[in-house]
Amino acid sequence: MTKRGLVLLVAMVLLCRMMAQDAHFTQFYAAPTYLSPAFAGTGSQTRFALQYRDQWPSIPGAFVSSNLAVDHYLSELNSGVGMLVSYDRAGSGALRYTSIGAQYAYELRLKHKVYLRPALQFAYVNHAVDWSRLVFGDQLARGGNVDSYEGFTQRNTKYTDLGGGLLYFTPKLWLGIGVHHLHRPNQSLTLRES
Repeated sequence: MTKRGLVLLVAMVLLCRMMAQDAHFTQFYAAPTYLSPAFAGTGSQTRFALQYRDQWPSIPGAFVSSNLAVDHYLSELNSGVGMLVSYDRAGSGALRYTSIGAQYAYELRLKHKVYLRPALQFAYVNHAVDWSRLVFGDQLARGGNVDSYEGFTQRNTKYTDLGGGLLYFTPKLWLGIGVHHLHRPNQSLTLRES
């Protein structure tokens, strides 16, 4: 088996267990630190980035996502630092996700022009739902006059989120990985009142 085939096989095995519902930006190259914290500080100067996506704007309840990022390389520490602020509103605005994160990447020089960058990301997340903006089946069956969401609390779920990344690069090759939600935070919004 060739090296390329072995790498492809290992990648397929690793990816078969992965699932995600994070916001997706089509111009991913414009949001490198959103992909992996290992990209923090890879620019030659302080880098600011802003992404905005309005998916299916002509239908009611479009999906709107935005991301603001800033990162900088600290040459005296061989480190890159970054900050991300992400916002995602799904559907009619009932489901919202806001995240503020800090990133740190350390740059190891393996040999001349060959580098490895392990990185960490720590984020604080607010996940919220507005039950009054949702329509449930029993509301439609009874003419829309029933508040079937009344048993749910109007609440936000707040949690910390950890991520990591690894980037290997040379003047001709960049390879990397980003791993988000390492500790699988509980994002449930369906707690019932007692």
